[in-house]
Amino acid sequence: MASVVMGVHLLGLFICAITVKQLHRARQAMLGSILLCLVASVALFTTHYFLWYLSAMAMAFSAGVYAAAWGCFLKERIPGDHRMTAVADVLIGAILVMILIDVLTVNWNIWSGKLLSLVVLLMAALMTLRLSSEKSLEDIPQSPHLPPETASVPYLQRTLIRPFVWLCAFIIIITLNAGLMLQ
Repeated sequence: MASVVMGVHLLGLFICAITVKQLHRARQAMLGSILLCLVASVALFTTHYFLWYLSAMAMAFSAGVYAAAWGCFLKERIPGDHRMTAVADVLIGAILVMILIDVLTVNWNIWSGKLLSLVVLLMAALMTLRLSSEKSLEDIPQSPHLPPETASVPYLQRTLIRPFVWLCAFIIIITLNAGLMLQ
């Protein structure tokens, strides 16, 4: 089941990355995926396990869409030298929220974790609605050590490979850590 859900999540990432190229479309994709997660979460309040599997697949797909659409905002609104920090902050925040939901679910009751998850989804929807009023990239001061405008594409690719590898390693380690912690 976990590999199917992961595959559906990757499918959502790829479909959104291919189809969504503009910020207003990215915002629509983010809001649509939150709405799909809210609707699919209703199945978690039932005792039908088959609905849980369908719900997990729908939410995994929409999480992939949301992550890829958020990547559009990351690319367009955050200067290059601040992106790694922004991604790290988001990952840390997501892990902390996941830990809080897990602690409530295991130590108190399952309904508190489910309700907190819905509250987090609603907060994400409200924050996504605010995205259009945020500062544009022109308002953010650029770092003085960015490569010149005339830099060639191979130079940019070489400079992006190392941070990308470190980001992938960071995500893998955090994912393994979270999985072990939840076991």
